[in-house]
Amino acid sequence: MKSAVQIAREALAAEACVCGKPKKHERPFCIRCFYRLPKDLQIAMQRTMSQGFAEYYSEAVDYLKVELVIKPAPSTEKIE
Repeated sequence: MKSAVQIAREALAAEACVCGKPKKHERPFCIRCFYRLPKDLQIAMQRTMSQGFAEYYSEAVDYLKVELVIKPAPSTEKIE
């Protein structure tokens, strides 16, 4: 099982947000998801790994999944 730090590092390197939309490299979320977070989590997302970023990232993902009902990105397969 991956640690919170490993998950957060992978998220920062990813090209897509948890919602499936593109995001900037080294950003935890796309701008839309970032501004949907409560203000305290937005502030926490500016912390470094050593300041607890990974734990706050996990909390933010949980918030977005529950509050906004984020679903996996749609498949690119054609439906016939």
